[in-house]
Amino acid sequence: MTEIGSGGQLHFGSEKCLVRLTTKVQTHTIICGHLKDSGRRPKHQALQLDPFRVGRPGVYNATLNSGGLILDAIEDSFITEEEHKQLHQENRHCRTDLRKHPEATG
Repeated sequence: MTEIGSGGQLHFGSEKCLVRLTTKVQTHTIICGHLKDSGRRPKHQALQLDPFRVGRPGVYNATLNSGGLILDAIEDSFITEEEHKQLHQENRHCRTDLRKHPEATG
């Protein structure tokens, strides 16, 4: 088994299933990362109509599913697209500052 969250940080958009899975992984709620219209999980198509069973599109830490083929999302790692862009912008500013002042890494 791989470490939870080892799939990196990924965008899970409206094209993904996003149904909250009932089985937790290491106490974390997992969101289905299959394509919404793939038909791989027919029960999820009905659950997609229930807003209480579906996560929000956005950026999540990803983890391999039990089959090891699909990256699912870890719900409590959710950030919005806007927050993700802002974090990247802040990181760019920090890297620029470090290049200007290398003694600060010290």
